[in-house]
Amino acid sequence: MRVDATEGLGHYVDKDGINVHFQVGLPIYLLCCSGKNIDLTFLRRKMGPAVVRIKDPKQLASDITGYLTEIKIKLFGDVQCHAVQYTKNTIIEEELDSSRRADLSVVQKHSCFAQEQEQRLHAEINVACSTHILASYIEIDLSRPLPYAELVSCGDQ
Repeated sequence: MRVDATEGLGHYVDKDGINVHFQVGLPIYLLCCSGKNIDLTFLRRKMGPAVVRIKDPKQLASDITGYLTEIKIKLFGDVQCHAVQYTKNTIIEEELDSSRRADLSVVQKHSCFAQEQEQRLHAEINVACSTHILASYIEIDLSRPLPYAELVSCGDQ
């Protein structure tokens, strides 16, 4: 019900009105979060009652990179944390090179999802060098409390 079926598929309209579609690599979405200014009432209504505040997403990305390395999943680079860009199917005036299109294919969504203020942790996995056959998800168990994460009570905003 909450799935965006076009994840990983980039699309924009260039300044000349030409539709540009692209898909790059094999992005793996490890964790989708919301930005710090999200309305928690909206978030709980849409995603469920449990909300965890991550005070240091860069540290979480680093910890997940370490965990994936430990279990022999090879990455192209480290786990990254980026804000989603709600530009899918819109006009983008600037010229986008292949590197920018690759980035956009991982972080682009339609504007109908903008209220979610999504931030996502993602990686590109080198399937040929990984010892695991990847399922539709990867279970990540850091096996310790995370000092930079806390459960947000229902009364907090």
